[in-house]
Amino acid sequence: MMVPGLESEVMKMEKNQHGGARQGAGRKSGERKYTLYVRISKEANDIISRVPNKSEYIDNLLKQSCQENS
Repeated sequence: MMVPGLESEVMKMEKNQHGGARQGAGRKSGERKYTLYVRISKEANDIISRVPNKSEYIDNLLKQSCQENS
């Protein structure tokens, strides 16, 4: 049985004792800090599905394409 008025204090304590992330915890993003979602054709999907590191592959293709077009 809870004491009147004590229930809200207990709930505050319980709520603050778990959840959230520690500062600095988790995997670092490195130099890739942006997420992009795109729709691609089946043919492009067939090609990219065989690539082990899709992010690096696309990143390099975009950089190479920009250098060629400058």
